[in-house]
Amino acid sequence: MNPSDRKLLINYLEGALSYSPADRMDEGIGTSYERSIISASLVRLGKRYNVRTVLEFPCDGIAGLLGVNSLIFSRKNCDVVLCNPVERLLLLSKTVWRKLGWAEKANFVLTSEDVKLPFPDESFDLVWNYCMFERYVDPTALIEEMSRVSRKLVLVMTQNWRNWGTGPHRLYHLIKGRIWDHGYKRHMEMSGLKEFIEKANLQIVNFGGIDIPPIIDTWDLPIRGALKAILKAAAKEWSWKMTLQESEKSKLLDLFTFLEDNLPKWFKDYQAHHLYIMAIKKTS
Repeated sequence: MNPSDRKLLINYLEGALSYSPADRMDEGIGTSYERSIISASLVRLGKRYNVRTVLEFPCDGIAGLLGVNSLIFSRKNCDVVLCNPVERLLLLSKTVWRKLGWAEKANFVLTSEDVKLPFPDESFDLVWNYCMFERYVDPTALIEEMSRVSRKLVLVMTQNWRNWGTGPHRLYHLIKGRIWDHGYKRHMEMSGLKEFIEKANLQIVNFGGIDIPPIIDTWDLPIRGALKAILKAAAKEWSWKMTLQESEKSKLLDLFTFLEDNLPKWFKDYQAHHLYIMAIKKTS
């Protein structure tokens, strides 16, 4: 990993710490939907390929609450390991898992800032990451290391450059004078995902778009505070808290899920917040 990318990645992960409300466990409606739809997809993946051991590397700090992306695997009795080069992020992730009663079901491993992992070859059924792939100018080494420690599957989820919220979010960065640290455009397109996966000699078995709310997604533009203030003025409350239940019951989330399942393909191709690609190791 080159020094410039390393600096951006570490700064991004450290900055994400300020956005994760571990004290309130309040995700916000957009992230609750994102987590529920992705978790359902991961459950299907786990059943189909009999996944029992999972590594999330680098684990993500931007899913509303730190480190919860792989929680669904622990709930399905898988052994889970979360790796990240930022120690404070790992510690706060463990705090979130502890509050949910699952901290003893996962291992939190601090890694170096490069892509080397302290695990033997073929240690996990599934190795995956969420919105981390696109932050490496050349993610080849990352994918190869993920493949090395996987005995079955490699899964990558990335943001979708075509998403209609890209423009507003880039404008937000411009107005705030912030460096664009969300990743490289080439890595947020399906053709780019396929290119790097195939370069690592992996066989692609599934790909597509996921997390397609029927509203314009703004890449998690920080508007939660403004919306809460408006609702407070109207004597209303907005709180979407991560709970101990495997799936939160919500008529609104159920409606969004129904719409995602039935929206036309042209809409999904552009509005999907995330792209994913799943590959399996080729047998020699």
